[in-house]
Amino acid sequence: MPCKYRNVPAMVTLAALLGQRVQSIVQNEPLIIAGDFNFVPNSSPYMLITTGRCSRDSPDYPHVRKIEKGRHCKWLPRMSALRSAYVLANGREPEVTNHSATRQRDGTINKFTDCLDYIFVSSHWAARDCIRTMAREELKAVRSLPNAYEPSDHLMIGCCLRLKKLDKLA
Repeated sequence: MPCKYRNVPAMVTLAALLGQRVQSIVQNEPLIIAGDFNFVPNSSPYMLITTGRCSRDSPDYPHVRKIEKGRHCKWLPRMSALRSAYVLANGREPEVTNHSATRQRDGTINKFTDCLDYIFVSSHWAARDCIRTMAREELKAVRSLPNAYEPSDHLMIGCCLRLKKLDKLA
């Protein structure tokens, strides 16, 4: 997802468009969407993906805008809820999947350490044995990633996924 974290309504819109488009293609087939989503757990875009809704009362709700000749857009930020593979397997998201530092034009350094990467799955899947990521405490001594040991500012994530239908056949 684009890194538009300063514009949360745009992130909600992008999350909804991604979910709606992919779900319209796969319909009732098993679905996995994984990657760098550029939003943190419990943010409005995260809640949209995991609950399927964004409350109209939320300050992050992308309110209807007038388009051509005064007509209102009827699109809504809704989708079928997906589940996080890490939450299914471990009861929570990884504490950290990104650890970075960026230098601003004025020379100040902004550090960021949080969870931005996810594996979202449809209800067809069961998850177990997720890859352990480093904890915030373990990264305190590391200025930023990438470094000589980690090739990216994002830590690797992964889980063993199993189709539930296969469980019923066994």
